[in-house]
Amino acid sequence: MGSAVRVAWVIGGVVAAGGCGTIGDSPGGPSSLSSITASGAVMGQQGHIRVAFSNPVGHATDVMLSSASPGTATVPDHVTVEAGAVSADIAYSAVVPGIAVFRATAGDDTQSTTATIVDSLHVNAGGGATFEVGAHGIISQAVNINVPEAITLALASSQSDIATIDAELTIPAFRSSGLAQIIALAPGASVMNASYNGQLSSQTVTVVDKARIVEVFGTNLFEVGGRGTAQVSLNAQLATATSLTITPSDPSVVNVPKSYPIAAGSTFASFDMQGMAIGTSNVVFSLNGSSGTLPIAVLGKAQLENVFMNGTPSVGDSTQISINMNAVAASAHDVVLTSSDPAVVSVPAMVTVFAGTSGTNVSITPLKAGSAVITASYNGISRQLPVIVGTSGYALNLYGQSRYVVGTVGELSLQTGSSVPSTVSLVSSDPNVVSVPPSIVVRQSETAPLTMAHAGSATITASINGTSTTFPITVVTTARLQQFGPSFSVPIDGALSTNLFLDTQPPAGSVITFTTSDASVAPAPPSIALTNGQTYIPFVIRGGTSGTATISASFAGVVSSAVVYVGGSTAGGGTFTGLGVNGTSTVELGGAVALNANFFPAPPNGDTGTITFGTPGILTTPSTSLAIAANTCCNYFPVLAAVAGTTDVTVNVGGVSQSATIKVVPAASYSLQVPGTVKAGASVTADLSADAALAANRAVTLTSSNPNVATVSAPSITIGPGDNNGHATFGVKGVAAGTATITATVRGTAYTATVTVQ
Repeated sequence: MGSAVRVAWVIGGVVAAGGCGTIGDSPGGPSSLSSITASGAVMGQQGHIRVAFSNPVGHATDVMLSSASPGTATVPDHVTVEAGAVSADIAYSAVVPGIAVFRATAGDDTQSTTATIVDSLHVNAGGGATFEVGAHGIISQAVNINVPEAITLALASSQSDIATIDAELTIPAFRSSGLAQIIALAPGASVMNASYNGQLSSQTVTVVDKARIVEVFGTNLFEVGGRGTAQVSLNAQLATATSLTITPSDPSVVNVPKSYPIAAGSTFASFDMQGMAIGTSNVVFSLNGSSGTLPIAVLGKAQLENVFMNGTPSVGDSTQISINMNAVAASAHDVVLTSSDPAVVSVPAMVTVFAGTSGTNVSITPLKAGSAVITASYNGISRQLPVIVGTSGYALNLYGQSRYVVGTVGELSLQTGSSVPSTVSLVSSDPNVVSVPPSIVVRQSETAPLTMAHAGSATITASINGTSTTFPITVVTTARLQQFGPSFSVPIDGALSTNLFLDTQPPAGSVITFTTSDASVAPAPPSIALTNGQTYIPFVIRGGTSGTATISASFAGVVSSAVVYVGGSTAGGGTFTGLGVNGTSTVELGGAVALNANFFPAPPNGDTGTITFGTPGILTTPSTSLAIAANTCCNYFPVLAAVAGTTDVTVNVGGVSQSATIKVVPAASYSLQVPGTVKAGASVTADLSADAALAANRAVTLTSSNPNVATVSAPSITIGPGDNNGHATFGVKGVAAGTATITATVRGTAYTATVTVQ
């Protein structure tokens, strides 16, 4: 290899594709080309390709090879699999960094795979792991490509009295990772170093005296007799099998085991629960002095909650509708389905929500363009799902991330709206900035790899059957800090798991550092070395003494600060974390909006808060005293819009205040969104949305300037205070090629959008 290695502490794998067809006979039966696998490679060096058959070949067999991007990597024209063998390897040459696409053909079978070519292999810092004293754990070390040949890394612990690690680790050929054993000896932290060819990577291993509970989640709502699960997460891998103690506040309501063993090396427990009687019960989980609570309610009978479907269905393309109950069912429940127009879309007469589940899916295949209403009914409750069916609503759509960092590999999603495989051509306006494969076969949807070579801008053009669409991409030299805070609420001597956000995926090895204005209130989190390519970065803020501190995050020369409030609800024992608005924070005069006081953890004994307004008279509320329910995370209360203006709403609980801003407007404004293009004979969904919570139902008149080009599904609709936070949808159908203006008129004001029919 002769080059430095970029190492990340993750487990990698190889890429392979399946196939069909036969090549001769063998003692094991007919043999067909089943896969082609490629290692990665360093620019100017060699990688390896492996072709494999389903059984040993009966005679020497040539497999033809080709590279779809010879400018990135070149391959020999064939490789021979010897008689009696099931696979063969051959070297390829890496030319420039990027993604190479290789194809293998034997008889009627063709398989393909990709390989990553890098400029060099660099050592990267890893993430980290936490173990209990005495634990024998495993960490993984990975490189940024699947290596062509096995490599060995030297490993060492900076604090061998805290934790030890194996002396070396081998990454096999065609893999990107290997495993090493950690032995946790004493509480503290030790840096685990991995070295290769003079370069060094590290990750911090933390050892705690005892593992503790950090999160409890699971089924909260049961039908009597229904079964669900509870899951408990720990902050460290256990050294020995340890029993979790489980105590329900009312054992007659829910049946749970008194204890549950968690195996050595595990950080997680999951087990069954059963609702036994109507009522509520708080299930408390305890381990090593830590605890967590799962509130549970049991109902006499589950009810039909909703029925929904994603996307706009097309004629002949199967899609699914989902039917959901409000609780886990104890026994099978039959839900009756009907369609208002079976000629447009038919549904089965009945679907079953089985015991132990809270919903089900059913496939439907629209038969012709038109509109229908699907109705689901159970136990006297019905839910309706309006369905607008067209032909494929678009010819070609592109989706993806529009901002990348130089040297990263991205993806562009292509959707044709057709189940028939079609070849889509791809062109980059500047291949020196972003390179793409020349074409890709798409059935409904597929992703194309993108290579970011230099800073700048490029437009990707995709074309199929005379239709083209574009997607702009910006490549920058470094990612930037986009969002941090602006505030965090942390319990005294507690912790808060949260995230910060970058504007694009950073290169591996980037580091985020933190500082604090008062370490006694909130110490600075440790630095984070980035390896996973995420734009959201999880980290933990720990609370010390009660008070306020400022924590700053620094990345790529940009510093962002956030206020940390450390405290809690003294009377109730919970932590008041924020005041949220349920829906929009703008409300129409005479309307109302709900706010919620959020707690984590929830106060076990309840509490009382006070509600005040920054500018009196703009808003009113039924009571300025807010009762905080015990063991409830979200406590809702309404505010009513009395006078136009803007005011803060502040809730104080146990000395901790949180605020939200509400704006009252004389009347709402609306926005109309209609897809820019639609195919003739197809239908798409348009959206009308209000910028404020409405005070009453509003009648909306819908028209098309040219019904011979495009029509609307109804002459009028109604949008009201409870309609999906001020949103209403309707259908627009393409009739013939041309352009039409769609108009929605509300209270004398017209809102327009233009649609082009292809």
